[in-house]
Amino acid sequence: TMPFEGQDYHLITNGLGAIAPKSADLPASRAYFNVDDLDATLAKIDELGGKSGEPKPIPGFGRIAHCEDDQGTTFSLFQQS
Repeated sequence: TMPFEGQDYHLITNGLGAIAPKSADLPASRAYFNVDDLDATLAKIDELGGKSGEPKPIPGFGRIAHCEDDQGTTFSLFQQS
């Protein structure tokens, strides 16, 4: 696990992502997907009818954005630095 902002994230061992379990701050588990180019992936989400979130930096790690697909399912993307 990797702690961040009081939450434990369970990393997928091949580096493709992480899972944040349901908590008081998170009403359902959330999948995090590692991408090579966060900006290009966010643009593609909007192009395909989803909602891209605003990227925010995570010091010492990279950037993250919380998003929704075209059916309202939430997920997050991150790009490691």
